Order: sequence, then C-alpha cells, then structure tokens
Amino acid sequence: MFRMLGQLGPAVRNRRRTMVPIAVPLAVVIVVLLAAVLTGNAGAADSRLAPVVTTVSSEADGPEVVTVGAYINDIQSLDLRNYTYRVDFYLWLKWDDPEFDPALTLGQVNPFNYHDSVEKVLYDEPIQLEDGQYYTAIRYLGEFSTKMPLADFPFDDQVLSIKLEDESYDSSGVVYVPDKEPVVLDKHLLLPGYNIMQPTMHIEDFVYDSTFGFEGAAASSYSRITIEVPVSRPWFTNLMKVLLPVLLVAAVAAMVFFLDPTYVDARLGMGITAMLTLVALQFTTAADLPQTEYLMMLDVLYIIAYGYVMLVLASVVATSQLAKKGQEDAALALDKKLMVLTTLVYVGALALTFWFFLR
Repeated sequence: MFRMLGQLGPAVRNRRRTMVPIAVPLAVVIVVLLAAVLTGNAGAADSRLAPVVTTVSSEADGPEVVTVGAYINDIQSLDLRNYTYRVDFYLWLKWDDPEFDPALTLGQVNPFNYHDSVEKVLYDEPIQLEDGQYYTAIRYLGEFSTKMPLADFPFDDQVLSIKLEDESYDSSGVVYVPDKEPVVLDKHLLLPGYNIMQPTMHIEDFVYDSTFGFEGAAASSYSRITIEVPVSRPWFTNLMKVLLPVLLVAAVAAMVFFLDPTYVDARLGMGITAMLTLVALQFTTAADLPQTEYLMMLDVLYIIAYGYVMLVLASVVATSQLAKKGQEDAALALDKKLMVLTTLVYVGALALTFWFFLR
C-alpha cells in the first residue's frame, strides 16, 4: 500500500503543478465577477435613492418648442349647476427632438373628474414627418370645469375652456406654440340650447405662486395651452322659454283690475294664485342653476314680478275699502289709476333691468 502511495506521489505532484496555472486565473475571474456583482448592487441601491432627473436634450440651446393644434369633435353636454362640460377632441403635437415625446408628460389642468376621463395616444411611437419633425396625436374625452359667470342668465354668453400644460418640464424646458390653424370645429358639431362661435387657442407662461414646499426654490412658470370655445344662448328662444312665463303670470295678476272692486275675494284669489305660481316657477328654474353670491338677471326679474303682484294686491285692498264704504265710483276711478301706475312701474323696472344687465 505504501509502495502504491509512493508511486502516486510524483503523479500528485505533477497534477499540482498543472493545476496552479489554471487555478490562478480562475480565482482572478471569480474575484472580478464577485466585485462586479457587489458594485452592481451598490449602483442599483444608489439609483433607487437618487432623485430622477429628466431633461430635454435641446435644453442647453433653449427650450424644446412644440407646435400644437386641436380638433374639437363634439361637446356632449353642458351642466351649469356643476360648472362642467364634456368635450371630445383631438390634440396634435409636432417637435424636433427625437429623444423627447411631449405626449408622455402633457396633462390636463382643469378636469372635473380624472377617473371619468379618457386619454389615448393614437400612435405607439412618434411619426417622423418629411420636414424632419416628429408628430403624435392624442384623443381626449372627459369633463372639464370652469367657473362660469351667470349674472346675465338667461341671456349669458359662456366660454368653455380646456387647459393643458406639461407636468414635468417648466418653460425653460418646453414651450408650446399654436399651429397655423390652431383649433378646428367639426362642421356637424351642435350643442342644443346654444350657438357655438369661433374657438380660439392662446398659450401663456403660467406662474404658480408657490414653491410647493421646496425651500429656497423660485416659483416656476409653465407653458399653458388654453383652448376656448365661446357659446351663446339664442336670444329669442330664451326670451320665450324663461321670461314669457313670468310675463304671463304678471298679466294674469293685472287682470284683477278688470274686475269690479266689489269682487274682493275673486280679485285677492287671482293675486295670491299669481304669487304662488311665480314662487313655483322660480324654484323650478333654480333647480338647474348653481348657488351664487350675486343676483342673476333672472332673480331680479322674479323680484320685480313679486313686487308688481304685491302692488296689485295692495291696490285691491285699497279699492275694496272704498267699495265697502259705498264709494264705488271712487273705487273704480282709483282702480284705473292704480292699474296704469303699477303697469308703468313694472314696465319701467323691466326696461331698467334689461339695460343694466345687457348694456
């Protein structure tokens, strides 16, 4: 056995000699791989902790200029009570930097409900145009909100606005400019109850008056796109729908002057019925309107109608007192004078109201 081990000794020594040149580079490789793994883990940890900084490649030469235009496909609804309107529109973007895609960072400023909004980029990758620019388009469908002035209601004009701006880059990184034909309306677009006028687009640097918690930072400005669609109410239609019922109730109240002053119960009944009808009409109309801190034109018209009916009732009381005393001729004469006087006051108040609100 020992003889066999003695014979194996040289072979073992020879194998050791042959393994040494193999083991050394193998150990070096293992050490290098281990160092690479550790370095990679450390780098991964650093990248997670470091803030993400995004830049536009052309920012050194100035902000990236993005040309923008819009096609308004439909305005589906307008809710005055909630100051909202639902719009379906396309937005196209053109720019120069191949490493930048504004569709990824463009956001809505005045949405009513984010969860009910659809925003779809129409191309998987931006398309390069013949002039070298890159092009993409986005379809938006959702509700937007703008606080609408309703002082002139029901003869008010409104502006439906859609506001968009970049959520990542301020004006030093991205600037939007309107296309040659910035806003186009679908030729079949209708909004029941309104006339749609020519839309416009304007772009401004909007400055937020806050640093959002970053101490020492300056307030940033962002290039904001504003698309505006003016709408107006048909004047004659609203006159018939909203004001005519009020005028009819006032006319019914005026009918009491054509009854004999001795019919006190009938005359008072007509006046009280007119008053209750006005209250019901106002409640019905106000159900579709928001609460405002000011009086709308319609409110003033109702107040004038209330005042007129109260004058009519006061006239009935005055003439009935004379009729009870047997002074029927005097009651009739007073009735005619009060009819003319109250009518002139009512018509004058209406004219003054229309002049004040619609001048």
